[in-house]
Parts: sequence; C-alpha cells; structure tokens
Amino acid sequence: MIKTRAKQPHRETKHMTVTAKQIKAAIKAEYPQLQRVGVTTDNGTDTSFCVSLPLEYKDLKSELRDFCHQFEHIDRCEVTGEILGGGNTYVSITTKYPRT
Repeated sequence: MIKTRAKQPHRETKHMTVTAKQIKAAIKAEYPQLQRVGVTTDNGTDTSFCVSLPLEYKDLKSELRDFCHQFEHIDRCEVTGEILGGGNTYVSITTKYPRT
C-alpha cells in the first residue's frame, strides 16, 4: 500500500503558493501600525519566510505568529506524523533590533 502525503488536520484549504509580497500585504492590512515590517524568503526544496518585526512592536510577536500560521503548509506522513521533505512552507517571526 502506497502512502500519500496527508495535509495537516488544521488546514481546510488546498495548498497555495504564497509570496513574501503577499504575506507583507496581509500583515499590513491586519496590523496597519506595522508599516516597517520586513518579509524575506529562502527557497529550496521547502520555502521559508522570515517576518522581521520592529523592536517597538515586540509585544505583538505571539499574535503575529498566530496570524502568519495561515501561510504555513507542512506535509506529514499520515502514519508516523513525520514531516515529509519538499514542498513545505514555513513562517518564522523575528524581532528586528536597531543597529548600534
């Protein structure tokens, strides 16, 4: 029996390709005070997005992490729950500290 990739239980929509520009626009629409937020991407077999949060808004980090969760997509083995390689999308939130 061949096992296929199973979607995470919390995801009800099909996997969509998202860009850094789209994530940034969604964050700015939801959080208008975050006009200086930065979103960078690293593409490989998986796609990683890093959202840079200005230091003065560090209290929003947890809330922003929950908001950005909608852009993640992680394929798992339906038997073991292990993350399958390739095609996954991750989003991380970091705090941007001023340069000294």
